[in-house]
Amino acid sequence: MNSYFQHYCTGCGLCQSTGYTKLKYREDGFPYPENSSKDMDKFCDRVCPMGKYYLNLRKYNNPWGSYVDYYSGYSNNKNVRLKASSGGILTEICVALLKLNLVDAIIQTKYDEINPIETVTVVNRTEDEVLNCAGSRYAVSSPLIDINNIVNENKKYAFVGKPCDVAALRNYAEMNSTIKKSVIYYFSFFCAGTPSRLANEKMLDALHCPKDECKSMIYRGNGWPGRVTAVRNDGQEYSMDYNTAWMSILGRVIRRSCKFCVDSIGEAADISCGDYWKLDENNNPSFEEADGVNCIFTWTNKGNELLNLIAKEKNICIQKENIDKLKYAQPNHFNRRCTILCKTIAMRMFFRKSPKYAFSKMFLLAKYKSLRDGFRIFKGTVKRILQGRI
Repeated sequence: MNSYFQHYCTGCGLCQSTGYTKLKYREDGFPYPENSSKDMDKFCDRVCPMGKYYLNLRKYNNPWGSYVDYYSGYSNNKNVRLKASSGGILTEICVALLKLNLVDAIIQTKYDEINPIETVTVVNRTEDEVLNCAGSRYAVSSPLIDINNIVNENKKYAFVGKPCDVAALRNYAEMNSTIKKSVIYYFSFFCAGTPSRLANEKMLDALHCPKDECKSMIYRGNGWPGRVTAVRNDGQEYSMDYNTAWMSILGRVIRRSCKFCVDSIGEAADISCGDYWKLDENNNPSFEEADGVNCIFTWTNKGNELLNLIAKEKNICIQKENIDKLKYAQPNHFNRRCTILCKTIAMRMFFRKSPKYAFSKMFLLAKYKSLRDGFRIFKGTVKRILQGRI
């Protein structure tokens, strides 16, 4: 892989939808561009969040970015709140958009009914279809791989995707009049990284449910955080707790671009949501089962108005929160954003391809972490480079 974007591909699929190349799975269990060209690299630099321009255009006067407002909240529908990964806010937003006729359809992802650890992109037009997409997917997804064929210029859509997917589509809309006219809302969720196909197969093995015998796969939901549950063809269920599944298996094998992602919280969206984890006596996140609660960023005035409109309809309960608490409830996202400079310096010292982020922006984020913490991340990155893991 010689091209920068073959190293730092996010797997969104936009390069295939626009005809530059095709995505192809490699040995590590992730899809990458099959080939590259100067024209494709130029295109990706304009649209990809790992390109030259995305971070450089962001504004940082705090560690979280230029948000309009910050809330906590949850669905007032107990069934939605239970099924969703956390509070069900994004599900309720999508349902409300359809009920209020603000959009014709929601473009989002769901499990593949043929292979439950795979993900497919769907165009939902009913409440039931949206509810069927509730819950997290810790699996590879490429929601933009056919976006030019999905979007009809005479329809209005909302798009729900990973932060990198949303950023790519938002940037692409500035180049494509049909996308800009038709995709009128963008929603995202906090993302800790995309686990590989191989990681998912390893987890199925740990659950004693081989992939050829797996009927369905639930990663999150049915509680908060909920258990990872695999169901075999014979109906037998096998599960493990969320923390073990993520920390021991899934989270250990994520894309290179995820390891160097500086926007894992959906800054390009109108609204993004994450888990507003409860804290223990030491201010560490607690993963004991509870009723789900979202932390909610509104990134545009349009998103803020929509969120408050839905709250007035009594579909959701929201309240403004103190942003200073978020670094404790979501320490991994806080740390990843504020230590990207240390990782990048380590990569460049060893002549490795590194993110194209502007140093001025990385310095702005780095000031929110101590030198000691930064040096620890730097040493860890150097160690991984020497071990051949990066």
